[in-house]
Amino acid sequence: METSAPPLSTRRLLWLVLGLSGLYLAGFFLWYSGTPLGLRPVLDGKENLELAAQMADGTLAAEPFYRAPLYPFLLSLPLRLGLPTEMLPMTARLFNALCQLLSVGLVTLISLRLWRSPGAALLSGLLVGLNPVLLHFAADPLDITLAVTWLLLGTHQALAAQESGRLRPAVLAGVFLVLGVYTRPHLLPVALACPLALLWKQSRPTAWKRALAAFAPVLAGMGLFGAVNLARSGHFEVLPTQGGYNLWAANKPGSNGLYYVQRIDVSMVGDLKENPARREAALLYARETGLPAGENPAAESAYWRTKTLRAIAEKPGAWLDLMARKGLALIGNREPYNNKTYAFHKARSPWLRWNPLGWAVLLALGMAGAVCFSKKPGVRLLVFTGLAYAAGVLLFYASARFRIPLVPLLAILAGGTVGAFATGSVSVCRRWVAFGLGAAVFALSLVNAFQPSGRDTTSEDCLLLAQAANELGHDAEALAWARRSYAISPTASGAELITLAQFNLWLTGAVPPPDRGQMLNLLPIAQVAAQTSRQARWTLGVMQIKLGQREAALTTWRSLLPPPPPASGDATAHDAAIMLLLCDPEGTRPLRSTTSISPLSFLIIRHDRGDILSPEEQAALDFLTAPVSTDMTPPGDDSTPAPVKNP
Repeated sequence: METSAPPLSTRRLLWLVLGLSGLYLAGFFLWYSGTPLGLRPVLDGKENLELAAQMADGTLAAEPFYRAPLYPFLLSLPLRLGLPTEMLPMTARLFNALCQLLSVGLVTLISLRLWRSPGAALLSGLLVGLNPVLLHFAADPLDITLAVTWLLLGTHQALAAQESGRLRPAVLAGVFLVLGVYTRPHLLPVALACPLALLWKQSRPTAWKRALAAFAPVLAGMGLFGAVNLARSGHFEVLPTQGGYNLWAANKPGSNGLYYVQRIDVSMVGDLKENPARREAALLYARETGLPAGENPAAESAYWRTKTLRAIAEKPGAWLDLMARKGLALIGNREPYNNKTYAFHKARSPWLRWNPLGWAVLLALGMAGAVCFSKKPGVRLLVFTGLAYAAGVLLFYASARFRIPLVPLLAILAGGTVGAFATGSVSVCRRWVAFGLGAAVFALSLVNAFQPSGRDTTSEDCLLLAQAANELGHDAEALAWARRSYAISPTASGAELITLAQFNLWLTGAVPPPDRGQMLNLLPIAQVAAQTSRQARWTLGVMQIKLGQREAALTTWRSLLPPPPPASGDATAHDAAIMLLLCDPEGTRPLRSTTSISPLSFLIIRHDRGDILSPEEQAALDFLTAPVSTDMTPPGDDSTPAPVKNP
């Protein structure tokens, strides 16, 4: 949209919408910034921050981009200017806040252009600015918030090109959409559909020129991305390489179609900082083809795409059933799981808990507005854009984060309901049909919300909170969340966090030293954790020493050493500590079992050679070397705070 300075009424409208949205956003973000997940991002958010750090310090692997790189690249810019790495999560949150407010402003302006009504623009803007799902995902360093902004910038320019017939906004629409593709590849169907939308029912002779003007930047952007990949790795890849395996995982027989489910345990395979789905894809590719993974990303991606098409061709009925279930999930009011369960985390937030705005409301109002004014070219363009994006979502996962870009499009269409009752704007018949369909969709969405959601994902949410709290050193909170997760679904990860958090509470003196009964209660969980965790294995050895199980402790500690293991002979705990120090000689990290096994082992050596220890080090050494008391705590009891219902 190309206009001069907006009139005062428009400026006031924008300030009102942005002011209300900004206050709500600021309140939620300030609260979230003090939570474990706000202080220490996990999963995809953590991966984005690591990619940004690698881009800033030049350590990015010379391979085709696995993830869309634009969002991490933008986050890397402050690091290049000297921003400390520990400030990056907060910087990413501030950047997302700016993107969210820009999206709110764009929705308000697009709605005002489309409906010529301040009331419609106010409704559309607040449906986005106060939307709890958008804010929930914007608080983490995720690329979806920036992707929504690119989508709205592209839509804004596409509407301007449609109305004015000029080429410049059509070119800008293509530019913004291709930037969206390399922020979030799910926008590719929209970028390819935009030229067709500019042709749809357009009789002007310049329509083809506008369509080509919108498509040219998309084609050029894909070529540029492929050239960058070629220069970096020798492989011409026009899209991030994770798409092939994700397509298979989302459509393979037995897939739930809602979120990625890991098939095999990859916790001890490859680089532990690497994306688990990527490690799984590499392992399965090598197992199924006999070829080494990582040498030809194009061939690997093509393999998974071919396997997907073959599976669909063999059982088309099963695939259509899966697509139907994805479609129901896409229109359902419940926000499907995506790394985090939205309902679980919404209930924890005082800012989001009572917000009634949900998908059913948006879908119903958007449907009513679109049907009322279906003959408007701008409405047709928005509907076409939404359908193109929805088709891409159904090819992958119908999860909460994947469908977020549909929210602002529905909010703009919802603005049409404000003018639907104006005299002569819509016939009575069409109005009844529109609002009847909206009511039916609303009911269907709510009914779907009460359908069984499948596997309970509360355990995963508790585990994420425990992991973040553990990395922050909040041991009591980590223990509470880990025990809650383990009670729902016992896993090795939960056992590891329980073991390390409880051990650190004892080690730092935050709780009284354990007696023999408390140590024996933790021992089975520590043994489970030790199967996959080096830190837990070292901790298990300490527990065995304190329980008088000297030979078991030495065996546990020796298992940490590279093969072949040293001769058992008359090795002592002191000898094992020396071996561990030689195996992992990092003796300068904080005195915590979660960061390194060496500093704690190093204490024994320093004590034996007469070094002066700090009070904290001496207290830790006393705990490590002193046997536990023989008093027995009743089974199931311990000295740690019991996890509360909603920590």
